[in-house]
Amino acid sequence: MSDNSSKTVRLLLCIITVLLLVNLVGTGWIATKVVNQNSVTIDASETLPEIFNDKVISGLYDNFEEAINSENYQGLYNSFDPFIKPQLDFNDLIQLGAKFRSSFGSLSEGAYSHYEYLGSEKGRDWYNIIYIAKSSGGKLATPSVEVTIGVITLGETYGISKYNIKGNF
Repeated sequence: MSDNSSKTVRLLLCIITVLLLVNLVGTGWIATKVVNQNSVTIDASETLPEIFNDKVISGLYDNFEEAINSENYQGLYNSFDPFIKPQLDFNDLIQLGAKFRSSFGSLSEGAYSHYEYLGSEKGRDWYNIIYIAKSSGGKLATPSVEVTIGVITLGETYGISKYNIKGNF
């Protein structure tokens, strides 16, 4: 294997490792904080709380896609719930965003797939809203990616707890 190929492979392995670690830490934190640690996929006949109407569901994805594609990491950071922001480092978010763009390129054509109810703690309900989208232009771009947007509800309000992107290889 040539030096350039070897360096490229090592770089890709480092990027994948960092993304996996960030996802693992975020998932672990939520799992330890949520009373019901078992993720439950909701039957299609059931619905999300009323605050998640079609406009909100599509807006969550559209705002994320716009922020990622335009590299608006400040906007992405600002979208997080105040409960979550103290646990985030803005510079880490910038680095992860740049690594995502290098690996997967840009996102397009996101469509709502389903959601998962993660549980409740101190009056907050935790959900994952899952979308299927296209990625293009990156080194690891795949025809289809799964975008998960974690949300927290408190009464009639909601906030974003996480973003996760997984390539469907």
